[in-house]
Amino acid sequence: MAHRHEVIVVGAGGAGLTAALYAAKEGADVAVVSKLYPTRSHTGAAQGGIGAALGNVEEDHWEWHMFDTVKGGDYLTDQDAAEVFAKEVIEAVIELEHMGLPFDRLPNGKIAQRRFGGHTKEWGKAPVHRAAHAADRTGHMILQTLYQQCVKHNITFYNEFHVTDVIIEDGVAKGLVALELATGELHLFEAKAIVIVNQFKAGLLIGVKDGYGVIMVKNEQGRWSLPVLINAGEASLGLQVGASAIESVYVITDVNTPRLLFKQRFNIGVDAKAIIGPKAAETERYSAEILRTPMLLYTKSAGLYAGATVKAGHLSRNDKGNFLLYNTKYTMPELLYSDWVQPPAEVQPLMALVQRLAP
Repeated sequence: MAHRHEVIVVGAGGAGLTAALYAAKEGADVAVVSKLYPTRSHTGAAQGGIGAALGNVEEDHWEWHMFDTVKGGDYLTDQDAAEVFAKEVIEAVIELEHMGLPFDRLPNGKIAQRRFGGHTKEWGKAPVHRAAHAADRTGHMILQTLYQQCVKHNITFYNEFHVTDVIIEDGVAKGLVALELATGELHLFEAKAIVIVNQFKAGLLIGVKDGYGVIMVKNEQGRWSLPVLINAGEASLGLQVGASAIESVYVITDVNTPRLLFKQRFNIGVDAKAIIGPKAAETERYSAEILRTPMLLYTKSAGLYAGATVKAGHLSRNDKGNFLLYNTKYTMPELLYSDWVQPPAEVQPLMALVQRLAP
């Protein structure tokens, strides 16, 4: 079945619904494709409140909020982005209020705010009331409010559709292929513009924040394994700015490290040390100890220096995802270290690229 819209947004969390809403307000024919019913999206888990320097309870300023944001990212946060965020989140909260989000109220009628972790005044001197909240379900009410607004603006929703592929012609995204979960039917979506709103960017360990990743290992004959899906939890290195994730690649230098994933989960920095890796042209400047570290992290982020330790994060097996991808009972160990499974067409381009880049 084919569908045609001017704009298609993939993902119905807070960011996806907002993108769809703004496009619809400009007069576009907008559709949202989501693997969940919109009000079940993960934004609903963010229940504590929205940090915004409204100053409704006590004096507060966006500069203090920016300071907390940069400090919370170990001073690796993109400070231009932190400034924009700290300024514009104030208007965003007011806009949500005008849309109908039922924030808790102070006796004077203003939006109630409470203290929350990491929120301080006067450059970290004391806690401050900054989190605007709707009881203990702020994220849930954000979804409810944005979804109601999207319905009001006649946005079309395709709920419980799992996007399997993006159609690209001459480097331009032209459409999507999605699987309708209820029927197993494939649907074709055509659009002038496609917005993929995902908390994750899976980038040979290709890893990200609370999402998915891919791991590949090279065997003794110099051939790369099948790409095996894993679950990737956040590495707390200041790689996250707001809700955006930075593409990252972990290069695993120790043959035993991938085997840690045979258990259900292992922690980066605890079970296996990880540091920022040096550029290829600069390796002679760094000690053999750095180059022997089991996991070297490379990201698109600027300002990360070689040898900096990745403090946290976790990786775990994604047996369900691998079953769906390879349609086999074999699990991670067999997929990584045997040639019993033939690579399907979906993974062959990635395998060819990795083999070419790292023969």
